[in-house]
This record gives sequence, C-alpha cells and structure tokens, in this order.
Amino acid sequence: MKKTCTILLGLISAASFSASAHYAFTASKYNIEVGESTTLDWQNYATGKFPDPTFNLYVTKPNGEDRFAFRRGYKQRSFTRLINMSGEHLFELEICDSNGQNCYLSPYAKVRIKVDHGCQKKSSHDRGWYECNGRQVTQYTYTNWTGAADSISEFQVIDNRLTWKFSDRSESTSAYFTACKNNGSYSQITQLENYGIGFQTRVSNFIAKKSGYATWTFWNEFRNETTSHNEYLGVCY
Repeated sequence: MKKTCTILLGLISAASFSASAHYAFTASKYNIEVGESTTLDWQNYATGKFPDPTFNLYVTKPNGEDRFAFRRGYKQRSFTRLINMSGEHLFELEICDSNGQNCYLSPYAKVRIKVDHGCQKKSSHDRGWYECNGRQVTQYTYTNWTGAADSISEFQVIDNRLTWKFSDRSESTSAYFTACKNNGSYSQITQLENYGIGFQTRVSNFIAKKSGYATWTFWNEFRNETTSHNEYLGVCY
C-alpha cells in the first residue's frame, strides 16, 4: 500500500510540474513582425525542483528545418530572441540539474510566436500579387472566367529575402521563386514541377534557410531518379 501511495504521489507531482509549466514559460510578445524581438521568460518555472538548475532552449522554425537547441546549459531565467523569419516559431524549455544532466522536457513548457512577414497580398480584377513596402515583389496570378486561378503559396520572409511557390494554371507547372524585399526582380530557384501532359516532375522538401541557402529534392519521372539540391541565394540588403 505504501509503495502504491508513493507512486501515486510521484505521478501527481509530475502532472502538477507539467501543468504549471504551461503558465510559467511565457513570452513578452506572441505576435511580432520580422526583425522584432520577444523575451522568453520562466522566472517562476520549477523553482525549488532543482538546486542551481540549467536550461536547454529549443526552437522549431516554420521553414521545415529540424528542431534544434539554440541554448544549452543556460543558467538565466529569460532570453531575448530576435526573429528574422516569418511564420510560427515553437519554443520549448527543458530543465536540467546543475551539470546539465537528469533533464526534463515538459509537454506544457512551450511557447508559440507568430511572426508576420509585413508584406501585403494584393488583388485587382482578375489578378493578384504580393507587395512589400509598396513594391511588387512577385509575378501576377491570374484567374480566368471559370474561376481557375494561378496561385502563390508558402510565401516567406527571411531577413530581407523572400521565397514562394508559384503555380501556373495554364501550363500545369509550378516552381519556387525568390526576390529581395527592397530591390531587384524575382528569379526562379528550383526546376519546374509538371502536373500536366507528359512526364511528371516534382519538387519536395523545399527549405529556405537563414544562411542564404535553399535545399530541396527533385523527382524526374522520365529519368526515374530523385536528386538533392543545395543552392546559395545570396544576401539581400
């Protein structure tokens, strides 16, 4: 009976620990724009659970990169994060002992930050496009009389570089494009995907990175092969 009570108390304690993390790991701003900062704070998180605890901070970015730790063995109870990538960022907090061991990652110790790209989706009659700072940065999308339309998807801003996927209704093709936010014209990054007549091609796992590189895989039905690609897009000022 004593053993059962001990187990139950341990489960209750763990559940309480996890639930409290939901309220103790917070951010100063949950909605910001590219280039702005938010302060992650856990002053009241698991106080007394570990003497002299250390913390690991993880982020899952919206561009498709794997989750990674951007701070390990961190001893402070707040961190200001400058974010230069649009989309939703998921931050997670892991607590460890003073040696960085015996770590615990609560499923509730999470913060989601939404980062707006600051550009606008415009439309006029039968066409649409994106503008940044009043400047058109993408090609036009057109809609015909039946309602069939070109499309722009996965629009993202990293620092001052833009990337997006453009699908051409009339040609049954699509590809990823890029442009600088403040100057220059757009250019195509990937090979064309063909959804229409003839041999099919596909682009998958496209990731634009803060380093200025873009990676993706390309499948070619005619050659029956899949190839990996890594291209440097350059720096936008």
